[in-house]
Amino acid sequence: MIPIRMLNEYVYCPRLFYLEHVQGLFRDNPDTIHGSFQHERSSQYGRKVRHKVEKEHTEEKKQQVPLFTKNLSLTSEKLGITGKLDAIEEDNNHYAPIESKNSAGTEGKQKFVIEKWELSPDAWPNDQIQLCAQGLLLRDNGFNSDYGYIYYRGAKERVKIEFNVNLIHSTLEVIKASSEISKNPIPSPLVDSQKCIRCSLNAFCTPDELNFIAGKIGEPRRIIPGRDDAGILYVVTQGARVSKSGETIVIGVNGEKVDEVPLKDISHLVLVGHIQITTEAIHLLMASQRTISFLGAGGKMIGTASAPITKNVLLRVAQYKKFENEGYCLNIAKEIITAKIENQRTILRRNGGNIDEALSLLKNLSTDCMGSKDKDSLRGFEGKASQIYFNVFPSLIKKKEVKKTEQMTFGDLPEGQGWDKNMDSFFAMNGRNKRPPRDPVNAMLSFGYTLLSRDIISAIIGTGMDPYYGFYHILEVGRPSLAIDMMEPFRPIIIDSLVLRLINTGEIKPSHFHIAQTEVQLTKDGRFKFLEAYERRMDELITHPVFGYRISYRRILDVECRLLGRFLTEEINSYKPLRTR
Repeated sequence: MIPIRMLNEYVYCPRLFYLEHVQGLFRDNPDTIHGSFQHERSSQYGRKVRHKVEKEHTEEKKQQVPLFTKNLSLTSEKLGITGKLDAIEEDNNHYAPIESKNSAGTEGKQKFVIEKWELSPDAWPNDQIQLCAQGLLLRDNGFNSDYGYIYYRGAKERVKIEFNVNLIHSTLEVIKASSEISKNPIPSPLVDSQKCIRCSLNAFCTPDELNFIAGKIGEPRRIIPGRDDAGILYVVTQGARVSKSGETIVIGVNGEKVDEVPLKDISHLVLVGHIQITTEAIHLLMASQRTISFLGAGGKMIGTASAPITKNVLLRVAQYKKFENEGYCLNIAKEIITAKIENQRTILRRNGGNIDEALSLLKNLSTDCMGSKDKDSLRGFEGKASQIYFNVFPSLIKKKEVKKTEQMTFGDLPEGQGWDKNMDSFFAMNGRNKRPPRDPVNAMLSFGYTLLSRDIISAIIGTGMDPYYGFYHILEVGRPSLAIDMMEPFRPIIIDSLVLRLINTGEIKPSHFHIAQTEVQLTKDGRFKFLEAYERRMDELITHPVFGYRISYRRILDVECRLLGRFLTEEINSYKPLRTR
């Protein structure tokens, strides 16, 4: 069954219909939020149902008063449509559906044609189709309905629409076409259309980006918002409790409320360590498509909770089929690792001193990667590049002498396994080490990579792909291989760069670390500092090296996932991970 509101979307843009109806994607924008508010307000505070009024001891003729009905759900198996009607006005046994729209109406001077059928110039064609579908639903359920009304709130205008032959034929054609398109590949995006500017799904659709890659347009417009309106809520105070009150998330500690955040301001929730969350809060977050991430006290990813994966099953089918093709997987893997090495070179160029030899070696290795014959050789080139990179990385850190006045907790690390209190610099590092990290620099790198993987997993799920089914990293139970794949090019330019900035500016200090016997961890204050800095980094606007507009790192992750999805479904011919300059 096709919801009648989706017929409106189909006439507006077939690709929008496909994204919403077939792939199950939705995102609010100011227009949809305001429209939903108006519908809710109308439902709660609108006119009450009025019945026919009879006066006692009067003539046989009775006074007739229109009947209003709210939120009537109807279905027609014959037509293959279903929907909820906002309101129905009854007069003399005629039932007129009433559809309210947040926008302004037409000026009555335009000519609207769907297929070969000319429609009334008094209302937008997509609105007329939706209204007529409501009338057809009423007819199929035994009600007489020959006309209806569209109320445009923007102009405070009520327009009467006759269900004439032209409108009925065009509505039936739209129902048929929308049913057929559901079984086919996604339609191409509109080219240079003004409809894309205010579309609620322009960030999912990426019309100008795809048309630019396909060579259909020149410089793409910045249709996608540079930043998200909502942010990520981190709860790190041990023993805290997360609950809900209405549409608000409430954080309490020791039975007292310490903070509350409106749901509209939250895109994701991250719980670090021993945090409790109520079932009601989980239900609210999942119902609104927010994900919840659970991290250990040391920053290790424990797991995520989210609403059921989107119904974009065709994208996942394409992902699984492509995985069976070794050559296809190798080509994606080569692009990913080459982009990672090139971004490592960028970090060294921006921050290094005498590193010409390392830059030359990394350049040669990036060329070798593109010539790899299999994944094993590619992994060998990646390993050599990482060794070179992390051998040079300590030289990018400005020396920070250990101050005896700093509050630090020292343990006894085995000699040669990482940090020790005799080093001349607190932020010295002996290459990359993890599980567990054995020096402050690696502790920050590991924590940062965990946060980055969380953001990429969320973006992958939002796209409709499977984060556990990757193309380069080996599949293992519990490992989000695709997320790790996509994260590789972003490690240097987001996390490594952030760690250098925190150390070299003095924002992070020795007192922000706990030196345990076998590992080094950020303290509570250290995690706060790092999380604040990480969010600033993800919110930074940079000029996209391909599309030329300003966009935040977090938004870039979403765009990257969508471009990979378009590549898997063969909407575009290549996938090139981001390479920063």
